[in-house]
Amino acid sequence: MKKLISFVLVLVLTMSVASVFAANTEIFIDGKKAEIAPGLGEIVEKDSRTFVPVRFLLEYLGFNVEWIDSDQSVLGRNAKDESFIMQVGNKNLFYFGADGLQKELPPMDVAPFLNYAESRTYVPLRFIAEAMGYKVGWDGATGAVTLVSEK
Repeated sequence: MKKLISFVLVLVLTMSVASVFAANTEIFIDGKKAEIAPGLGEIVEKDSRTFVPVRFLLEYLGFNVEWIDSDQSVLGRNAKDESFIMQVGNKNLFYFGADGLQKELPPMDVAPFLNYAESRTYVPLRFIAEAMGYKVGWDGATGAVTLVSEK
């Protein structure tokens, strides 16, 4: 009986850890498959959310990315001089328009996290994409996330 309980416990733990680290999700942005380059992180399912490396997402959407080590935050700025600032463990996302004025955004329901093994910051894909003006879709049959620009 103890072996059966131990086996079930190990199986449950293995499945829960695997779902945090590996997702079979594909991301399509404006109809084009967006792939994370090898060695730059991966798509992660955590807390029932899809997380992606912040650098991958912001650079794909035309932002330059800067890591600020002193407070573990990320600054993204695009050619239109729009910028986003987010911090590891903080649910607040700050957006500044080209006019330099801060636009109010509701707090994220989950905070960005730092994967220490990779030294990468992961952000919730849906929240960030919607904050940037994308409509987000999910195809449960294929596991694909679609982002369509509303602009």
